[in-house]
This record gives sequence, C-alpha cells and structure tokens, in this order.
Amino acid sequence: MLKKQMYAFQKTRSIFCIILFSCLLSGNVFMVGNELTLEQPENPDWITIFLHGTISPDICLQNLIKIVKDNIDRSAYALTTELIRNDPFFHQSQVIQQLGLQRIDQPQTAAYVFAKIYDELGKKNKKRPTKNAYYTFGWSGLISYKQREKEAKIFYNQIQEELKHYHKQNCFPKVRIIGYSHGGNIALNLAIAQKKLNPKKLLSIDELVVIGMPVQQATDHLIDNPMFKHIYHIYSLGDNVQRIDFATRRFLNRKTFNVPRSKLTQIKIIMHGSPTKEPGTYRKRRLDPGHIELWFFGWTPRMYRKRFSCQPLPVAALIQWLINAVEECAPAKDSLEIDIDFTKANATLRCYRSSEAPKSINRKSSLKKIIQFPLETMENMKRYALTISPEKGSYSRTLHKKRRAWARMQANYFKRMYRKSTDKRLKKKKLHPQHVVERKRQHPQKLLTGNTITRHRICLNRQSIWFENIDSPKSHM
Repeated sequence: MLKKQMYAFQKTRSIFCIILFSCLLSGNVFMVGNELTLEQPENPDWITIFLHGTISPDICLQNLIKIVKDNIDRSAYALTTELIRNDPFFHQSQVIQQLGLQRIDQPQTAAYVFAKIYDELGKKNKKRPTKNAYYTFGWSGLISYKQREKEAKIFYNQIQEELKHYHKQNCFPKVRIIGYSHGGNIALNLAIAQKKLNPKKLLSIDELVVIGMPVQQATDHLIDNPMFKHIYHIYSLGDNVQRIDFATRRFLNRKTFNVPRSKLTQIKIIMHGSPTKEPGTYRKRRLDPGHIELWFFGWTPRMYRKRFSCQPLPVAALIQWLINAVEECAPAKDSLEIDIDFTKANATLRCYRSSEAPKSINRKSSLKKIIQFPLETMENMKRYALTISPEKGSYSRTLHKKRRAWARMQANYFKRMYRKSTDKRLKKKKLHPQHVVERKRQHPQKLLTGNTITRHRICLNRQSIWFENIDSPKSHM
C-alpha cells in the first residue's frame, strides 16, 4: 500500500514538473509565484515618483472664463474636479493614488501594475541592476498656474521629509520624477518652491522625465535650474492636446532663453504596427501615440484606440527602457527620434534637429542606430495588465458620464447652498479645519445616475468637500 502511494506521488510530481517546464518555454512564467510582486527595497538606489496630469475638466463658458483668468477658487469647476479626483472609480485606468506622496504598495491596482511593468521592461536593456522604490504624488488636477505652484510647495516638503527618513537609515538614493502632462510642470515648479521655502539647501533631482507636457514660457526656463541634473522630454506628433494650453511641443530658444542642450534630451516617439486578431502579430501601420495613450491603460473609455500598438499598455511604461537605450547607443544626446516597429521587433534611434550632427543631415535619417525591441516581454506584460482590467459592465463610457454628471450636480448644489447660507463663518476666506455644516433637504433630488441624496454632510478642510450618506446603486460602487 505504501509503495502504491509513493508511486502515485512520484507520478504526480513528474507531471507537475512537465507542466512547469512547458510554461517556462512558452514565456508565461511571469504569472507564477513572486513574479507578480513589486519589490520595494528598504535601501533603494533610486526613488521613482509618478505624477499624473490634469483631471479631465468639466468645461462650460463660465468655467472657461475663470480658467483663463486663473480665478477658480471656490468655483463649481474646482469642486467638480475635486469630487472626480477623489473618486476611486477614476483610478482604475491610470497611475494615480490618493493625494500627497504615496508609496505604491497596494496590489491589484493600476498604479501597482504600471510600476511592475515599468520595472520589468526597464531591466531588459539595463547593464547594472538597480533597486527602485516607487511612489506617486497626487495633486488636485486643476488647470491653474497658481494651483500648480501651491502643489509644488507641498511636493517639495514631502520629498524632503521622505529623503530625511532614508538618510537616517544611512541610505542616500537618487531621485527620478516622471511627470505626465501638467504633472511635469509641477515638477518644474519645484525650482520656484525651493527658492521660496529653502533657498540655501539644494534638492537634487537626478532625472526629470516629462511626457506629453505642455511646454509653456512661464516654466520652460526652469529646466536650466541647477536642481535638475538631466531632463528627458518625450512627446508625440499624434498628441493634439499638448498644444491646447498656450504651449508648444518642444523646448525652443527665444530672445530671453537658450535651451540647455547639455542637460536636456528631447525625444520624439513614433510607433509602427497595429495588432491583428492573432496575438503577437502586427501589420504595418504608423500610429503616433495620442495624449491619452501616453499615460492611460487601454480600457479607459476615452480616446484610446483599440488597434494601438501598445494596447492595453500606456507608452509611459516604456520610459525606463527608452532612457537606457538613449544612454547606451543613441547617435545624439540632445534631440532624437525613436521609431519603435512592432512588426520587426526593433527600434530605430535617429538624430532629429540635433546640434551634435552636421546641418546637412539634421533633419534626415543618415545618423541612426537600430536596436532590438523586447517584443516577447511586451506581450507578456500586456497579458499581465489584462488581469486587473475591470469588467465591461462596471467601467464604460456611460458610467463615466454618469459619474461626472453626479460630481457636477453635487458641486452646483453646494454652490447654491453656499450663496443662500446665512452663516457668516462659511463666507470667510479662511475656514477652521474642524468646521462642519450639516443640513437636511426637504425634497431629496433624483440624480442622473439613479442615486438619491437623503442627507449630506459638507466638511470644509483646506477648501475640500466630502459628501456622505448618499444612496447609490451597487453598479456604481
């Protein structure tokens, strides 16, 4: 009897070994064991911080005038944006967490999966392995230059506190900041924040990476600040949103400012290859990334093409791989064009408007370098990302509109209550953090989403509003 049990055990073990070996050959080992976990070392070599962009605004004529005048305090636009920003429903498709500097340590979230994919792709062309600690910095997401300056001060103080914590442990990591859209402008405003808060002590940002950032004259000169050791500016010709906010795609010279080419690398990214029905195969087609495709996952219901080359990954997941490629084999360091071809599994690095190349070949592809692109790893990461994609019924364009309509109506209702209120404390500019106002509505109003407000509570803390006791259907939770 004992011999039969031993024989059965050995047979089962041999079958398991065969299955495991076949998984290794097929390249799906990332789905097993510790591969899914993101290592967050106590003594990292690098601290990488991700900054999201502006929250998609709720624009009407009245809000547009206030945005242009940069006078959005206590406006319906600011309240609506805050409600959308703090709603976890909108955190499912991009690298975003709660407000402030937050460590990425919550599995099965978009930020965690993005950091894992970013780390795995960055290892493919890195000669020396490095230990990385990943963070996000959450900010209000408002289209306001004044607000971005305030957020930069908060960001500066929190980075200093985090670095002090590491220095106490005799660890001195380098700092890398990756900013998307106006998140990059917040990173540039760190130079202004340091000048106002602590001009004597210099905060060193070893690498600043901005992707899809509107280049504005109000902040472009800050790249010459000694705080930033090196800056990578990644942009795409398919990004039509980047130039809307009175901005340009590239850093350009003007009478009062010369671009510091020694510390700035501008990268124009191009992609070829549209995925077919057969997984892992592509047909020849040029697809320049759009603004949403640079940062969001493919299941976002807004402006992400189903046949995009990186579907469902954001282009930002390739940032570390791109930086490694530029450092090791780029024909020029100041201005490049990187063409990633999924049909041939390679990437071409060309000189593009570079001062390092002769003028006769500045705009041509004579100086170029072709390197291998890790297509197999990319396909594995695509399958990994799909493990956290929300169900079709729980994350759609219709639900997006309903959630935004809910936030808009809540903000407008608060504005009406604020105007009619006879409490003088509410109308003061400086509000006490513990000040709480509770009211009841005689006639509960039916929302566009089918929700009903039975009672609301408004807490005014740093001009923030939270609504509680709201009856919502299960599909919207």
